[in-house]
Amino acid sequence: MRNSIGPMGSSLIWLGLLVGCGSDEKLTVHNSSPEAVILSPSLGDGVREGDLITLMGAVTDPNHTAEDLTATWSADGVTACEGTTPAEDGTTTCELTVPAGEDLALQLEVRDPKGASGSASVDLVITETEAPMVHLKAPEDGGVFVLGEPIAFEATVTDGEDAPGELTVWFESSVDGRIEIDSVATSAGELAGVLDLSLGSHDLALWAQDTDGKTNRDRVSITVEDTPPTAEILTPEEGTDAVYYTDELIALSGLAGDAEDAPTDLLAEWSSSLDGILDADTSVQS
Repeated sequence: MRNSIGPMGSSLIWLGLLVGCGSDEKLTVHNSSPEAVILSPSLGDGVREGDLITLMGAVTDPNHTAEDLTATWSADGVTACEGTTPAEDGTTTCELTVPAGEDLALQLEVRDPKGASGSASVDLVITETEAPMVHLKAPEDGGVFVLGEPIAFEATVTDGEDAPGELTVWFESSVDGRIEIDSVATSAGELAGVLDLSLGSHDLALWAQDTDGKTNRDRVSITVEDTPPTAEILTPEEGTDAVYYTDELIALSGLAGDAEDAPTDLLAEWSSSLDGILDADTSVQS
């Protein structure tokens, strides 16, 4: 019985060795996912609405070099910088204009050539900027002005973030439209100059815009009138005891003027309560 069992055991061992040597060997290569970290800004940092900020992060991958990776930045789910290649040391940057809102969610995603990805995120607090303050001191509301005469204006313009001199200022009239001005506000925000407006009733507004694009205004309603020309009789003088006779020539002289037109553009006319319009020299000399 011992002899019959021995050979059978040897045969089983030999068969097992043959099967082991004849099978195909398989090697499995594992691709690790890349990793990302946001270096700046940091969690809870405050950023100002409208500012241009630089985002900085770093990406790594145990299976690939930095040049094989792509980095994508997004803000509140909207892509800000897409598919950029990191620097040799794995750093990646993106410039972003801070939108309006209370907070901002940033995300950095890195992806390797095999499609594996990693990401990092950070939440920022947004500081809302203020619109400029505008106070139009002159002209006053309800003012009446003569056509052709310069209209003086005075105002103060200030802003919570920008210096007064950094503000863009202009007038807007319901008659003349936008009116650019050359005046620049002082460091205290004082602004002064003159306007030349057309005939009519003006809804006049002084606007100021800061570097964040926010605007504000102050407005008045004024009227620009065309005054009638003036006329004065010099001779004969009123109240004199002079007596004139029929067919006697009477020397007539007067003074005419106008705030808008030159004397040579005026048309003069002499008239009498008895004879009506007189046949007299009506030319106006400058």
